[in-house]
Amino acid sequence: MDRRKFIAGLGSLTAAGAAGIGTGAFTSVQANRGLTVDTADDSNAFLAIEAMSGDNADDYVEDGGNGTVTLDFTNTDSPGSGGGVNRDSTTIFDDLLKITNQGTNTVIVGHRQSFGPAKGALYHEDDDVSQLGDIAGDYGTPDNDGITNLDTAAAKNLPVLEPGESLENVGFFVTPDADASEDFVNGTITFTAGDQPSDIGL
Repeated sequence: MDRRKFIAGLGSLTAAGAAGIGTGAFTSVQANRGLTVDTADDSNAFLAIEAMSGDNADDYVEDGGNGTVTLDFTNTDSPGSGGGVNRDSTTIFDDLLKITNQGTNTVIVGHRQSFGPAKGALYHEDDDVSQLGDIAGDYGTPDNDGITNLDTAAAKNLPVLEPGESLENVGFFVTPDADASEDFVNGTITFTAGDQPSDIGL
């Protein structure tokens, strides 16, 4: 089984391209992202992770150099703006990332995270892609992280991408409580894709 791994960190996000996997067909791919959030060369990978176009992506998704992409919520690129998120609240960042199947076979896409979903998670608002199961919940709400989170009760409601198809409008939300520390979310997000549920750990 061919696997791809990437490391990322929610102040910054990174995705890496892999070399020498052969034909473009792959059994599974795995991309780790840390939340401070960092990624490694994503745009040319079989599972490509790229910034969306728009204000949120412009402010919070950065080119880390060497083909890497970084999510950084500690500051914004807009002049005169603050940095960090509010305590005792939910902050939602829509339309940050696009995930594209650049292989030659259809894959199921999901993610796992090293921190609890109560702190925050990825979600998406793309209703144009097919699903492995029925959707539970409404698009565009932060409670919808079960669509991509492999460890939630809705784990089988996962996007299925045909070759060349993209999962767009991937966002992130955080829910720090009143006593949250400055580095409230500090962990890893792992993107996984495979052609069978067993390939992604289901």
